[in-house]
Amino acid sequence: MAQHMSDLAPLRAELKQWRAEGRRARFWLRDDDLTQMSPRVEAMVAVLERFGIRALLAIIPGLMADGLANALPDRSRYVICQHGLRHTNHEAADAPKAEFGGARSAAVAVADIGEGQRLMHAAFGPSFAPIFVPPWNRMATGLRAGLIGLGFQGLSAYGNEKAAPSGAALAVVNADIDVLNWAEPDAQGVAVLPLADICRRAADLLSRRRRSDPPSTRRIGFLTHHLAMDSAAWEVVSIAIAETLDAGVVDWVDPGDLFGLAGHAPQQG
Repeated sequence: MAQHMSDLAPLRAELKQWRAEGRRARFWLRDDDLTQMSPRVEAMVAVLERFGIRALLAIIPGLMADGLANALPDRSRYVICQHGLRHTNHEAADAPKAEFGGARSAAVAVADIGEGQRLMHAAFGPSFAPIFVPPWNRMATGLRAGLIGLGFQGLSAYGNEKAAPSGAALAVVNADIDVLNWAEPDAQGVAVLPLADICRRAADLLSRRRRSDPPSTRRIGFLTHHLAMDSAAWEVVSIAIAETLDAGVVDWVDPGDLFGLAGHAPQQG
């Protein structure tokens, strides 16, 4: 850990401020794009087990392999949710990619979401949590009513989300820190951000929450994509997670709790 002292310094200093003020920070983790078992899934689960963290695991229903539900290891370590239908882009070539953007009618888009939901129910039964993660983290605002109509209780994309009104039917909890640098693909997948960048981003988000008036309790979400991550990428993430836990002022929150699904049935492997 000594060789990473300078990388960790901003995060360590900010967490020291949280400790001095007697406050606790909340982090959580989401992983996207699962379709089949692989050594990279097992590497992710090993990290979750190592730190005792439960993640939100977003599965692409239209691409998932037969038998995935029976093959996943240690299902107590994650909450299973739906990641679109087939992760297919329907937007124009010059527009940001989205499976559920504005290019199609709401009726067609909601029908696709419903098809994916049926596949998830068939594969995972009560272990499937009613949370929707739109591919590319984009979804037309008008489709939220369709999600509610289908019985979804949660939506997770990326970046600042507007606070839902009290009693809202759809909880919106976005991820905040994507640990990968998608502009730099490498031979193993996609380059992980340098540890220093991850720590600076986490420290900045923590500082904004601490300095807001009143201080914010909004959680900070890490976003991973196991398929693009090798063991070196997970080691970088692991060092950052370990630093938060060593500070003694951070809780890694169960995603089920964030979406109002406390105690959502984890299917044991």
